[in-house]
Amino acid sequence: MSNMKLPLGQAVVGSAKLAEPTIEQRIRALDERLYEMEIRFRRATIEQSRAKSKKVSRIPEDALLVGKTRGQMYILRPTPEGFRVGDQIYKSLSAAAEAVSGVRRSGWTFWKLPDGRTAKEAFGKK
Repeated sequence: MSNMKLPLGQAVVGSAKLAEPTIEQRIRALDERLYEMEIRFRRATIEQSRAKSKKVSRIPEDALLVGKTRGQMYILRPTPEGFRVGDQIYKSLSAAAEAVSGVRRSGWTFWKLPDGRTAKEAFGKK
């Protein structure tokens, strides 16, 4: 990869025109820029996924949450891997709520502590 900067259009300095780059030179310059942008995008994507994986749940692991739907009661326990309901682990409260109820819904309001407070009331952002 060269550090040579080529104008993509026709540049004018004073009254003298600079030599216009050939099509091949312009394509090469664009390819280099595209390659650099791809590398930056990949780095940003990797950093973003690392930040997400380090995300810590606001719900303590010793918490016990209950959800009721269609006459059934389900128990949810937070784990380092996600949220366990029975032998299944879900990445979010909402995914667990949807799995047990069959309907998309907010897991923060579906799951409750035994005292009746929702997960949102007990552990939501303050």
